[in-house]
Amino acid sequence: MFDPYRQIYNYPVDALPKKMGDALYAVMGSTKASEALVVPIILSAAAAAVQGVADVQKPYSSHEDRMPTSMFFGAIANSGDRKTSALKQVLVPFEEFEQGLLQAPQDGVDGTADPSHHFLLEEATEKGVVDLLRRGAKSLFYALDEGALLFDKRLDVPALCKRFDGATIRHASRTEGSIFVADTRASMCMLTQGVTFDRIMNKKGYVLVETGLLPRVLMSFCRGADAPASRFFTPVAVPGQYEALMAPFHERIRSLLRQYARSLGASGRKRQLLTLNPQAAHLWTAFAREMEYEYASSSQWLDVRVFVMRAAEHVLRLAAVLHYFSCDDTQVSETSVQSACRIVMWHLGQAKKAFGEPPTEVRARQLAGLLYDYLARASPIAGPGRISRSQVLRCGPPELRKAAHLNLALCHLRDVGQIVVMSQKGKEEIALVNHRSPMASYDMVGGQRLWL
Repeated sequence: MFDPYRQIYNYPVDALPKKMGDALYAVMGSTKASEALVVPIILSAAAAAVQGVADVQKPYSSHEDRMPTSMFFGAIANSGDRKTSALKQVLVPFEEFEQGLLQAPQDGVDGTADPSHHFLLEEATEKGVVDLLRRGAKSLFYALDEGALLFDKRLDVPALCKRFDGATIRHASRTEGSIFVADTRASMCMLTQGVTFDRIMNKKGYVLVETGLLPRVLMSFCRGADAPASRFFTPVAVPGQYEALMAPFHERIRSLLRQYARSLGASGRKRQLLTLNPQAAHLWTAFAREMEYEYASSSQWLDVRVFVMRAAEHVLRLAAVLHYFSCDDTQVSETSVQSACRIVMWHLGQAKKAFGEPPTEVRARQLAGLLYDYLARASPIAGPGRISRSQVLRCGPPELRKAAHLNLALCHLRDVGQIVVMSQKGKEEIALVNHRSPMASYDMVGGQRLWL
């Protein structure tokens, strides 16, 4: 069974189709952003383009049982990690669609402009989104380079869950009466600063998880100790290389948006229905059973069971996106399902480390890292060498203001020889061993921010 605390993996970028892989190389090379940040942007953009023209059918279900290909991705990064720059480079075709710049010949007539509408959402209110859908939009993309705008002011959890599910919107208005909007699709790319995300999780994290919103989001943590090992691509100094790498990705998005625009102007036109070929269906079914019977019932994954139970659905949607973005074939291949499984499992590991309860030894290292860093900063202020236990309980990091957590951290640091604990007149005092610099940092293996 996959253990995210002991098995450290890079993002499985080799699972991406060639157009997406080339785009990843181009964006990382030009911005120096990490793959854990850029890949979710690329995948969410691909899903936003595919969702307007194709749905996917769950294996062994009825022909009318359509599932959206919409995807929600979230990436948590620090300020300066190139969130805005990376997102801006990927969104170019969507901006062209909004401006009516995407044109395609129809029925032998050249230069006829396809219908267009507001596609990218940043600070839209729920009423504004409903109005946009009522005016004929069928596909939207929440593209946020600062997701705090959505979480802090305009978060409507039930509405976002409905967007992911493609459910009918039933909106009651005092002035306009009952509003019904059916058959709409929405994807999301939510990029958020780490400090802001910590604050939101401390305030309403339980609600976001239990209502099902965060389990619908494939999360990626790209900051400090939270980030997995990342590889930076160095761009080759060849004129036009960036354009050559990005062009196939952008052109495929343009092609899909043109198909979507034509469907807006054709009454009764439905999306393509993608199905898994027999080998792909067998593989997906095996993955779904493993999630349900092994991972979801395992004590190791029980604390993030809501994320585990969504994994099979994420794989189905993502496999359809990976496949249809590469070609127009409606039979999803086994290779696409394999790639989707690898990507979703990487994100599941991120969810486990961020929202789950770590094993005791990992938790001890996390708390020890917080304590060591606090002691290193506080020593020059408190005087050479010693800090009382009571001071840590009063003034230390919030995670260490519980006696049991502090004891766990003290035991770990004492066992590895980083501190000495002395007792004088009934009071415990803590001293760092061979401490030289207040900027020293303890190595937190498997460390993550704790929401306690």
